[in-house]
Amino acid sequence: MKPWRQRRRSGGLTLGATFVGLGALVVSLVVLGPYLRVSQPHVPISDGNGDPTGTQERPAPIEDLPFVSILIVGLDEGIRHVDLPPSPETKFADIPLASLRGRADAVMVLGLDRRTGTVRLLHIPRDTIVPMLARGQDKITHFMAYYSFFDLKKEVEEFLGLPIHRYVVVGLDGFASLVDAIGGVTVTLDHDLWEEEGFFLGAGTHRLNGSQALGLVRHRYGEVYGDIARVRLQHTFLVALAKELRQGGFFRALAAYAQSPGLLKTNVSLGETIALFREWGDYEPEKTVHLWLPGHPESHYWRADPVGLRETVEEFWPGDAGWETGFDARPGEGPGDSGQTAAGRAGPSLAATFLRPMSDFLGLGRQGAWPSVYRPFVRSTPEAPTPAVLIYHTHGTESFLPELIPDAAEREGHDPDREAFSADPGLTVVRVGREVAQVLGDLGLTVKHLEAIHDPGGWSGRTGAYARSRATALAALRGLSDPVIVLDIHRDATTYRTPVGDTQAAGILLVVARQNPWWQWNYTFAQNLQDRLERAAPGLSRGIRILDGRYNQDLSPLALVVEIGGAESTLQECLVAARIFAGALADYVGGP
Repeated sequence: MKPWRQRRRSGGLTLGATFVGLGALVVSLVVLGPYLRVSQPHVPISDGNGDPTGTQERPAPIEDLPFVSILIVGLDEGIRHVDLPPSPETKFADIPLASLRGRADAVMVLGLDRRTGTVRLLHIPRDTIVPMLARGQDKITHFMAYYSFFDLKKEVEEFLGLPIHRYVVVGLDGFASLVDAIGGVTVTLDHDLWEEEGFFLGAGTHRLNGSQALGLVRHRYGEVYGDIARVRLQHTFLVALAKELRQGGFFRALAAYAQSPGLLKTNVSLGETIALFREWGDYEPEKTVHLWLPGHPESHYWRADPVGLRETVEEFWPGDAGWETGFDARPGEGPGDSGQTAAGRAGPSLAATFLRPMSDFLGLGRQGAWPSVYRPFVRSTPEAPTPAVLIYHTHGTESFLPELIPDAAEREGHDPDREAFSADPGLTVVRVGREVAQVLGDLGLTVKHLEAIHDPGGWSGRTGAYARSRATALAALRGLSDPVIVLDIHRDATTYRTPVGDTQAAGILLVVARQNPWWQWNYTFAQNLQDRLERAAPGLSRGIRILDGRYNQDLSPLALVVEIGGAESTLQECLVAARIFAGALADYVGGP
């Protein structure tokens, strides 16, 4: 990772609330797990303009994720209720999360890596420049001041190119109350601390009350290293607080528990908190790896370095940095044809129908029952039924220019984006899908391949293709029972190939559409599938792309758009890739 260049500021919080978020979460997991009260609001899904779509995310089960990402946002004191006039009596605990507005003084993502047993924290500076819907570019700290937390969550996902599985929003005004409720915290400082008003705390050991503790975690005045020094003080306090709660016994934990509604808003359920407490309860906070978003100051802003950003994301979430800047966001043709029509899923299984109301009635949330019904969607297990596979093609006339114009010299001057289409299914992605279906069938899977054309006329027939292919897929799904893998196979505009043995294979891209309730599940499925592809043929996968739109991926938690080859690939290269893809998919659903 490139060195982070520090920027000093004369006032305001930069990382002051960072400790609050990390401390509250770690304390919750390590000490208060079985007792913590949490709110569990739904996460609404908005479109590209920030308008609600009327659907909500279905969070993927934490226990089935090899890497769990949790967005932590710390707000400053200037909170308000968007639906009520400003009032000094307005309290963080009383404002619904959807109505909460304020400056996000700390924005960071906590990563729990089960693969390595490590914890990483990615800090996003509050002054980082981001696009802000209709306002142009602005600081990320202002996102919640103008829009909701859920818009901020979406922006962080877009910015990093990664999904956010859970969130914790921290109200700064509850921090001092928490410290007072447990009787204070003892810390030891290695140097004197000064404020503009004069001496604050001297080197040595101190018993801090809530007000003093808040001053400590926000302190940076006079420090040579500015915000870096503040982070070190926060780390010192975090360790001290964890020790205080661990040694304080049951009643001190109950005192902290009583303060939690005034401090936290989160969609980490009670069951998940208990599970994370059991799993990570012995983790030592000082081992947390802190990562900074690299960049440089630009006026009063922080401009992220694109290359450094990708390197940092790769370090934060190893093996999952497949996102690229400037990706040609097809398969869609724009907002009017991304499958954004209202239509339902094919009938749920009997088990799902029974367990959903039961889990809601018991107050466990759907994630409490979902794994028992949909575990095959996320990770195959020996007891899980083998999923059926449905393959269809929204853009079934997409073809490959070398097949249509075999002479390379003659192809010069032709536009592959506009001309690589054919009505002959033997020369299009339909032929590629047929190859995938054939190999999957030979390997023992139940496969239904739909060869219907939804984009007659090629490029000119693409408008409305997703609505037409949705109707086709829904009709086919009614004849299948859960679980079902739903694959919409395309070819991309970008052509990429890689050697496989003594031949060439076309690159494979997996696309996840974020504006659908199952997108976390779809993404996790894509991760597992990409892992199998990388094992089978290193370099074949072009990674995973998260795009706005729906692209009919709400049809199943195991739905993906799969791009095999590009407009200038040969059909043979695509068929080689199709066979490898089918083998990797069969290995995934049939293996442990």
